[in-house]
Amino acid sequence: MQRLAFTILLTLCFAGVVKAQESAGNTAERDEQIKKEMLKYENDLVEALRKGGSVTADFLNRVDAEDEVLVSNGKMSSKASLVDGWRSGDHKQLKVDHHDFRVHVYGNTAVVTFSGNNTTDNKGKISNSSYIDTDVLVKQKGVWRRVVHDVNSVPEK
Repeated sequence: MQRLAFTILLTLCFAGVVKAQESAGNTAERDEQIKKEMLKYENDLVEALRKGGSVTADFLNRVDAEDEVLVSNGKMSSKASLVDGWRSGDHKQLKVDHHDFRVHVYGNTAVVTFSGNNTTDNKGKISNSSYIDTDVLVKQKGVWRRVVHDVNSVPEK
């Protein structure tokens, strides 16, 4: 009887270890898939920025959450003002260079950081900028939505 009880206990313990390993493997695979999705999202964003105008506005309108938090060098703005600036032509990207992507996955939330160097035309004023960006995306009803977009300038060397 003791041998049977010991065997059952040992089997249950072993099953728990196997299940934990399977879960860790599934999580790692899921996280890698999400990282690929985030890099595709960022590449699609860059392409939309390069095309400008209504292409950029439509992309942002589709992927950004309605209550998205937008911060640029400490100044808050709204999704509506961002989309309107692109649609009106007041805001244009003349050069877009995003690099050094890092993706961190937390369940249905992904944090993407990257560096960028852009040349921008904002209502006829041309400027060059180097910055570090943080985007937070959350998967809602099967769709990734950007909920935070935070851009901070980096002084030129």
